[in-house]
Amino acid sequence: MVDMSKMTCGDYRKLPPNTAKVVTAWMSGWANQKRGFNKINLTAHPQNVAAVERYCNFNSSATLMSAIEKSLP
Repeated sequence: MVDMSKMTCGDYRKLPPNTAKVVTAWMSGWANQKRGFNKINLTAHPQNVAAVERYCNFNSSATLMSAIEKSLP
């Protein structure tokens, strides 16, 4: 079990690719729910993941949740 509130960008960057895909799906659901959205934009998902990954490249100690909040529109 993973406590997502404690996962850092550094932790995320070390994940195996298949695990990272699961985490990005979770990130998308969490971010959408937080904003009150109940639809998924499959076109925007890869762009959103890329934005979070860019943020994480320069902020490895930031929590993944804060990276999502700061890097998505």
